[in-house]
Amino acid sequence: MNQQFFNGLFPAFGSYARDAFATLLLSEWIFVILPVVISWVLVTVYLKFRKSKETVGRVTEIHLAWVLVGALVSLGFLGYFVFRWGTGYYKETTAEFWHLMSFLVSMIVLLVSFARLSGQFDREKIHNLIRQPLTTRQRKRRVLAMRQLFGRLKLALLLIPLGFVIIPLLKAPNNLVSIVIDNTASMNQPLEHGKEALTTTIEELDDKTDILLTYFPDDIERDNYDSDINDIMSASRSSQLAGVSAFYQDKDAAIEGVQNIELLKLQTNFSPLFEVIRHNWLRTEEEVSQQDGVINYKAIVSVIVTDGQENIVRDSLNGTRQMFCDDSTYSTDFFDQVFFIDIFRSDLGTSVNSVLFDNIDDCEYEILAGSDLSSYEQSLEDILGDFGRDWHFIAWLVIIYLLMALIITIIRPKKLV
Repeated sequence: MNQQFFNGLFPAFGSYARDAFATLLLSEWIFVILPVVISWVLVTVYLKFRKSKETVGRVTEIHLAWVLVGALVSLGFLGYFVFRWGTGYYKETTAEFWHLMSFLVSMIVLLVSFARLSGQFDREKIHNLIRQPLTTRQRKRRVLAMRQLFGRLKLALLLIPLGFVIIPLLKAPNNLVSIVIDNTASMNQPLEHGKEALTTTIEELDDKTDILLTYFPDDIERDNYDSDINDIMSASRSSQLAGVSAFYQDKDAAIEGVQNIELLKLQTNFSPLFEVIRHNWLRTEEEVSQQDGVINYKAIVSVIVTDGQENIVRDSLNGTRQMFCDDSTYSTDFFDQVFFIDIFRSDLGTSVNSVLFDNIDDCEYEILAGSDLSSYEQSLEDILGDFGRDWHFIAWLVIIYLLMALIITIIRPKKLV
């Protein structure tokens, strides 16, 4: 875990709270009272069928039951929340805050149970602690035995973290993110923003997410590119079209690949955008085909970062419609989703004229803002946020457990003998 992760702990909790109170769904906040209800039911059933001990007072038996049930309920709720986290449940709901509060309540029930049991170690309540009458020697022996039992009960705290044990068993689904990065001359500052934003986003992706990066080749000369959209669309292999692509199954390697992308050295206004995008499309298909039988991707997402300028294809207007809007072209079922980041588009939706974005607004693609670093990062988070695991949620579960366990460990009964 790096400093950035710890810096995001409290903002993440604030986000959970805002989302929770914005919806206030009964099915979510009712979890807060469930630990108390479930504990009460289990304690009642336990005491109904358990035979009383001759040495332990009835009141103490009740408190002992609450301690044991409290530990089991905390374990159960923790395991359930970790399981939900591992299956992606929190990506579709706003339940994180209420579930954290629910686990906190379950630990508070356990804390109160220990405190109330400790309160029985009082000379005025000794009749509740152990059964009377007793000789002085018997009383001392039984009180000592109860103190030792109280200490052993704290071992129940070690059961609760078993809820985290299932994390390695919750395997994330395999996903593929295919990214086209426009690194032509007009992308100077946006390219630097993109490299920084992509680095941050890739770091947060799950290890099961593969990445394909595509960008413009360095030998950018007008005569090297195809000006006929039909020729571009009829290509069957990525090697037939311009573009540099690299496939990564390691996040660190992908980040290094992003950092190595440079602005084209040859300062030119030529931008074979459609050909490079088509190259990426074909290369993505090739990678998926190579992984067939080895990896089954749950989602394949395309992200295209550009200013939208294409000036190689002769009829760029019709080319745009043919490539991106007509049936069985780019909008096929191959990509589960296709996103564009317009580096001139602001959060208000304003942009500048471009061949691409002026003609695909009505083709059901989502075009996101990327005019500055903040909007760029937010757009990537909106697109790829579901491909990562929110470890902040797990961290808050750990924090709650450790804090409450620490308080419980310092609770000690009085010495009566």
